[in-house]
Amino acid sequence: MKNIAKIIFALFLVIATACTYQEPTDGAASPAVPEEITVYLNGGQLEFDTPPIIVNDRVLVPMRVIFETLGADVIWRNETRTARAAQYYTDADTLYRETITIGIGSGAMTRSVDVINGGGIDRGGRETIELDAPADIYGDRTLVPLRAVAEAFDADVQWDNQTRSVTITAASRQILPPQRVTVRRFLEMALQPVGTTLYVYGGGWNEADTGAGDAAVTIGLSPAWAEFYRSQDASYDSSLYRYQIEKGLDCSGYLGWAVYNTLETENGRGGYVFYAKEFGDRLAAMGLGSVTPRGGVDGYLPGDIMFSSDDHHVWISLGQCPDGSVVLLHSSPPGVRVCGTAAPDGTHDSQALGIAERFMSEYCPDWYERYPDCYKGLSYLTNYSRFRWDGGTMGDPDGYAALTPDKILDDLAKM
Repeated sequence: MKNIAKIIFALFLVIATACTYQEPTDGAASPAVPEEITVYLNGGQLEFDTPPIIVNDRVLVPMRVIFETLGADVIWRNETRTARAAQYYTDADTLYRETITIGIGSGAMTRSVDVINGGGIDRGGRETIELDAPADIYGDRTLVPLRAVAEAFDADVQWDNQTRSVTITAASRQILPPQRVTVRRFLEMALQPVGTTLYVYGGGWNEADTGAGDAAVTIGLSPAWAEFYRSQDASYDSSLYRYQIEKGLDCSGYLGWAVYNTLETENGRGGYVFYAKEFGDRLAAMGLGSVTPRGGVDGYLPGDIMFSSDDHHVWISLGQCPDGSVVLLHSSPPGVRVCGTAAPDGTHDSQALGIAERFMSEYCPDWYERYPDCYKGLSYLTNYSRFRWDGGTMGDPDGYAALTPDKILDDLAKM
């Protein structure tokens, strides 16, 4: 009888615990709950490759799935262990960009809402949102607090204790269809190695020198690049480190890494490191855009890729200034940086050069002190063919095509 009583008492505790769990609002800690949790968005069930869990009485779900189903693009930065998601929506004919930034292990995330207009981007204030359960990595997936993220995007969240399910009703605002691959994403990725990655001939290639190496098919920056940069000084001579491929990037390795980190979300897929002279042709052959031979180039939009068989070089356009000069991103000795070309009439002190020098001195001061030269000559405007992304491949919800390079850099630098 005593044994039967103990069994009945144990069953009573299990049933009581299962029936009385609620998702509280006071932040009281509770362990992860192993029972299956179902999540619905606007009536449809969400599928996760890593199941939701409960930590500190809050449901955590895989980051990319919840952001993208809410109509937001997500960018992960492994060096800062930070995710940033942006949702675009319209209200009364005004286009808004709402951005959520959340770091692994942080007790807070930030939210901002910017207004996009034809002539620029009006940046709104930043709001800090405290979290009862921080984002964290479980297995090989980043999980984020569901309620905090969804409500930040103005969605309604309800927990049903009996069915152990979460119902999300998205905001009624007109959300633009998510465009994961955008000009802004491409340029933001391309900026990440700027000022911390030195030029190494063969960097980004595999050891056989036939295509992309491991670093160029990996999401995020290689820690070895910044480590090598810190080991050098103003006397750096790239000729001493040829084919030490793990230490930095050459022009094609840099472009290949930037394209991969824009188009792909997982490590180890097919790469985009090609010989500079054929870089744009290879992308065009993949159906990603079109090529204009150098004699027919009539302008430079943000995100254009310029490649040359004469100079054996490839670079990314950040846009053209009123005086015709171009601000660009590239890797050439001493490394990855923002530069400005001369004006078409040969003027050295061009608007593009001024923009490049201001950006590098403000945002990469250590690099600029070592390597202050940001000037590129007229050959950059005469010797290059142009690859331009197809609109179906790479969208431009931020309206970068209508902005001058200084406004684009200002927007990217403040993300």
